[in-house]
Amino acid sequence: MITAGIQVFKSNDTKEFKELGWESLNLRHPNVLFFVRPRVELMRQIAHQIHTETDNGGDFDFAVYFVPTRTYVCTQVLKDEGVFSSVYLGEFHVDLIPLEDDVLSLELDTSFVDCYIDGDNTALHHVARSIVKLQSMYGVIPHLKAKGKTAATVLNMILRMREERLSGGMMDFKHTSEIDTCVILDRSVDYISALVTPLTYEALIDEMLGIENGAIYEDVKNLSETREARRKQQSNTTTSKNNSKTFVRLNNNSSLYQEIRDVNISSLGPILQDKSREIRDLYNSRPDAENVKQKSVEALRDFVKKIPTLKEGYESLETHTQIAEEIVCETNSTSFRKLWQEERRILEGGNAQTYIEDAIARQEPLVRVLRLLCLQSLIGSGLKNCEFFKTELLQT
Repeated sequence: MITAGIQVFKSNDTKEFKELGWESLNLRHPNVLFFVRPRVELMRQIAHQIHTETDNGGDFDFAVYFVPTRTYVCTQVLKDEGVFSSVYLGEFHVDLIPLEDDVLSLELDTSFVDCYIDGDNTALHHVARSIVKLQSMYGVIPHLKAKGKTAATVLNMILRMREERLSGGMMDFKHTSEIDTCVILDRSVDYISALVTPLTYEALIDEMLGIENGAIYEDVKNLSETREARRKQQSNTTTSKNNSKTFVRLNNNSSLYQEIRDVNISSLGPILQDKSREIRDLYNSRPDAENVKQKSVEALRDFVKKIPTLKEGYESLETHTQIAEEIVCETNSTSFRKLWQEERRILEGGNAQTYIEDAIARQEPLVRVLRLLCLQSLIGSGLKNCEFFKTELLQT
């Protein structure tokens, strides 16, 4: 669904799409399907929508499909909300999703919180099951390695699942493996990389605009107009979905993006200028009314073949130029450079307490302040003034 878009639904006669929330959906069709992650908050929103429509005299058939699996907690919430008997419950087993030719993702964006904060290891089961599925397709992986506590748990799950399926005759792993080694890492191996400010183009896009399911959901042509709105959203502790109807797919299908995605932001400008020059030269080589008669048929045919590439290259260049301008505007700011310097200070064993206090006083985005506090705590083996910072954050 993520990679194919709404066309998958439309091909199965789906009439309308709406994003689940607390506001009334104003349903107009008798059959209503909710595709949701198994989260308590979403269950309450579904219950609210069902109560709203039934109180208004609507006659609907409701179905809730959990992605990837249904949980006991969510089922209990629906019962507590009094809507369990009004809905059909099913599961939609979204497995590994190919975001790139060499990148498969389960898109379990809350897995870290689930495992480390809530103590819910359901995500680990999904990871293990996906690797077992890979082995059923490409053969038994001879070398399995794990680094980290949760990674070791996943490894044990894989071995147990594989043994159960082999002994039960459910799966044949006898064919030669195309994968030699599988290394499983969990986040605890390296917390720091997730806390420091990145400097590569793709990482900065994710940092400032947010990459979701391999795409950014932004009106690229009006990025500067939405800059202040994004800053206000960052300052809010609650997360909200982007309601933009436009999106830009970010993957290696674009030759330009493939070339620049891992480039340091300071080196991006010259590369885009060179690409602009190449496209302009290619465009200027087109036959015009004066020299078309002098061109051979082969030369004209060659140029016609280049037209789709020329158009695609121009559109891609225009898109990434606009994104890069927005990112550079931020990275060239004094606040960004100061933040980067303070992070370097912490990584080198220094103390950024004064900067963090000033950031709290300036009411910088909460996530930014918390990341600095976490970074200082990791590098310094804890925060000496934890209660002080807690009080400052609450008062500010």
